[in-house]
Amino acid sequence: MGLAGLKGEAALQGENRPPRTAEGAGAGYRPSVNVEQAPPAALVLGFSALGWCFLAAVGVGVARLSGALAAHQFAAFGVLGVVHLFTLGFLTTSMMGTLYQWIPVVFDVPAVPAHLAVRQAAIWLGGVGVFVAGWFSGSVALVAAGGGVAALALLLFTLLVSERMAKSARRRDTIFWTVSASLVGLNLTWVLGLGMALSWNTPAVGGFVPFWLPLHLATALVGWVGFLVLGVELKLVPMFAMASLAGVMTGGPPALAGLGYLLFGLKPWLGASTGFFAAAAWLGAAVWALGQVFLAITRSRAPGRPDPVFVATVSGWLLWVAAAALSAEAGWAAVALAMAGAGLFLLGYQSRILPFVVALAISRRLPGPAVKAFYLARGLQPVWAPPMAAALWLAMVLGVTSGVESGQAWQVRLGAAFLEAAVVVHVVSLAAMAYARRGTSNALGSREQSPGEAPRPGSDL
Repeated sequence: MGLAGLKGEAALQGENRPPRTAEGAGAGYRPSVNVEQAPPAALVLGFSALGWCFLAAVGVGVARLSGALAAHQFAAFGVLGVVHLFTLGFLTTSMMGTLYQWIPVVFDVPAVPAHLAVRQAAIWLGGVGVFVAGWFSGSVALVAAGGGVAALALLLFTLLVSERMAKSARRRDTIFWTVSASLVGLNLTWVLGLGMALSWNTPAVGGFVPFWLPLHLATALVGWVGFLVLGVELKLVPMFAMASLAGVMTGGPPALAGLGYLLFGLKPWLGASTGFFAAAAWLGAAVWALGQVFLAITRSRAPGRPDPVFVATVSGWLLWVAAAALSAEAGWAAVALAMAGAGLFLLGYQSRILPFVVALAISRRLPGPAVKAFYLARGLQPVWAPPMAAALWLAMVLGVTSGVESGQAWQVRLGAAFLEAAVVVHVVSLAAMAYARRGTSNALGSREQSPGEAPRPGSDL
């Protein structure tokens, strides 16, 4: 990657911004994205809505399987079905929608044609549906068929978005390489899953290799989800804070995460103690990334208090710090906390990305520069939702993990109830934002602003 690639926002944002002043807070900030390249709003909203449906189904599944979870029956077919409902149904579906929106805007390339994205989504939903149905019904044939179709959809998705990234004139920096690594991790995850399936059912492969399961989990949670969060938030966190990370070595966290993954993969050959070094690298990556979030907050040019979305962001990183600290023991708690942290990141980011999608749809019908959508979105964002959803999410984590640890199924069911409540709060807050869209659009439509006018302090534009 080189030193230039590690300089992060110095190259990512690259602009010399005026100092923050009491009377002009936020006025000098201008996001370095091209909102004109964004895909239709319905595409991103559709992926998000599908993810919410999957997440609600996860809550139902956790409640129904609370006894199995409390008894530590993690290999039960139904439990594996719930796990994949979360990782494939909620996490991966939602992250696909995010990348369809985020890559064109950040890398300044035309969006993937909507009809191709919709077809890929249809293949994906069919594959995941059959795959999960196979786990719940105990049908190995359905698991194999659904997994094959889902893998095809993942390959198609990777080709569609990586082709856009390859065409970008944007310099190959930390964001580019980290997101690219996440796409490799996404496909390596299903390859390892296929290897496990073959080892279970094909004696010629040599029998089941116990290490394949933890490597499959590490690849999914670090190689795919972890790298994607580390790459995407290098753009999102400074935008949320209206700040710059100029001069920060932003390549540190993904480098440490990659080192940890490499050490973890070499554990069968280098010995069990290698797992502790891998855990240390992951812990360093999480703490470093959390420090970058706090640095962005301290450099914020936004008027008033820090954006409440950072409650969810910081909470997500604290869950990942805890997961990294526990990962040396390769216990269920490390996996559960890593999954929970990923889910909280998604809920927080959606509370800001989806208002931007709606704001962009409004701004395209109004006069003025396209960048006004960024400032309009800040007026549409549900302020109270991220802290409230984060509190319910953390209550869910506490309920489920304490129930599993103590063997109390009722605590697991209580955690599932908190999960459903978090979904309701998240969806209702965003629905309320969409309902307020008409009044906001009318109010902004009555204003006059010249195309070159800079946003005024406290203004939505």
